[in-house]
Amino acid sequence: MLRSFPQGGRHLLFALLLTYSFSFGALAQETGGSAEESYDERRARLITLVAETEDFADWLTNYEGWQGEAWPKEEGEEDGLWYVEFKDEDDEEWLGYADVDVAGDVENSFIPRPLPDDELAEGRARVRELVLADPEVAARLTDPLLWSIEVDYDRYDVNWDVNFYRGLEHLRVVAKLQEDEFYIEEVRNERTFGEEDAVAYAKDEAVRLAYEEVGNALEGLDDWRTYVEHQGGAQWSVSFVAGEQERFYALVDVEGEQVLESYVRE
Repeated sequence: MLRSFPQGGRHLLFALLLTYSFSFGALAQETGGSAEESYDERRARLITLVAETEDFADWLTNYEGWQGEAWPKEEGEEDGLWYVEFKDEDDEEWLGYADVDVAGDVENSFIPRPLPDDELAEGRARVRELVLADPEVAARLTDPLLWSIEVDYDRYDVNWDVNFYRGLEHLRVVAKLQEDEFYIEEVRNERTFGEEDAVAYAKDEAVRLAYEEVGNALEGLDDWRTYVEHQGGAQWSVSFVAGEQERFYALVDVEGEQVLESYVRE
């Protein structure tokens, strides 16, 4: 049954409907966009929202042309949490991520910021000291003075990598240092060769070490070649020969990375 309204009543009804419509639209925007927001619209809105937060806005100014991507953390759950991540313009460097709900609340985020120089230097010294004091590491090294040591900070995994080098050996220690908390996650041998590969590597190292001592012995010669012989342990002899004549000889210690003796043939 149709019911008519007085002229003033129709105006009042229109005003009520307009007010209700405006209130519903505002509520929808406050809780995650309009009720008819498309997937692409929501994706773009959440990327922009995260990029404009204080931390990311400051960070992304270092990367002109950065790009963002977003998708639901649970497949098909577009009204749940979204994962938003950023990369540089060339899609080569990962710039961080955030978990954000459709209302725009960021629940988790991470930015792989490098440490300031002073913190990096302080951390390297502290981690080196703590790793060298670890019983397992000490047992593997026997004598730390025989190893060269490099300490690096991995800003993506928030780890400290301590690398020990000695000839063919490479021991890597992965450690965490957060305020007063320190622990070692892993100790592993990074350079494990089969016998054939180990011999080939040792020969290459022997030639490299010997060549550093050659000086002018091969000057003007284009047809020289090398002969490498194992002399026991980590010692190898290297002869540089041109034609039928030996021009330079060196005895090297591959593990110690040093030339033990050498001479030039006149």
